[in-house]
Amino acid sequence: MGLRVLITGGAGFIGYHLVRWLVRQGYDVRLLDNGRTGRLDRFDGTPEARSVTLLEGDITRPADVEAACEGVDYVVHLAAQVSVVESMDRPAETWAINVHGTALVLEAARRFGVRRVVFTSSCAVYGDSLEPPFRETDAPRPTSPYGLSKWMGEHLAEFYTRVFRLPVVTLRLFNVYGPGQRADSPYASVIPRFIEALRRGVPMTVYGTGEQTRDFVFVEDVARIIEQALHMPQADGLVINVGTGRPTSVNDLARLLQEIAGRSVGTRHEPPRPGEMLHAWADTARLESVLGVSPKDLTPLREGLARTWAEVSS
Repeated sequence: MGLRVLITGGAGFIGYHLVRWLVRQGYDVRLLDNGRTGRLDRFDGTPEARSVTLLEGDITRPADVEAACEGVDYVVHLAAQVSVVESMDRPAETWAINVHGTALVLEAARRFGVRRVVFTSSCAVYGDSLEPPFRETDAPRPTSPYGLSKWMGEHLAEFYTRVFRLPVVTLRLFNVYGPGQRADSPYASVIPRFIEALRRGVPMTVYGTGEQTRDFVFVEDVARIIEQALHMPQADGLVINVGTGRPTSVNDLARLLQEIAGRSVGTRHEPPRPGEMLHAWADTARLESVLGVSPKDLTPLREGLARTWAEVSS
């Protein structure tokens, strides 16, 4: 039997790629997911199925979390309400999932003696008052309930490491993209929305001027970094940015995707969406010094977009 890892939210976009990576590395994987945004049948009939156990449950229910944490070596806490825009519509639900749920996961991990927890936070904690590239030592000023809830989760993670001696590593993920990301939601991220527009041959919807910038990081790179963090005691109690350090404007993203797809659909502009940041990209010094990951080791944006487009267009 390999090392046992629980992934909360493991049926979602990042979870799917993380499961595939961990199974290839010889782990036994347990998933806790409520199916709200993830597909509970994702691994049915796949090569990974033999190494994956699915528990259908919710991180806001203590009994579900305790059953999931018992007997595992590591926990990767992905489960969350992950949309900035949705959090503006449903702040109370965001607190319940992202703050209360995180507290339950950390407490269960402590009770059952889990070796290490990796908590995935977000660049949304930084807000708009700072000058990028964002450093982990910058004082966050989140502009959405989502960003604030993730910052509160970071405080919980630091507290459990400092007071209860539970090893927790916090990864502040920037804009993760790749194959399998959902576009069928009004809260969908920009890359799956643009790809769906290309696939349908309709203009891409740009919110605001399109000059806002993002740091797009390929999901398979994120999966590898999460697995590395499971075994890095020097990262315990730290917050670490996970991004490429390279900003890309939304307008440039639209042009690049049309070039990759060989299709010209143009863009149409809508008012900015509430709570979204104008500019965000990572300072990667801590990623490199603590986890040993250099931006040059990460998938270039053109390559990652080409692989993502190839999956939906084949």
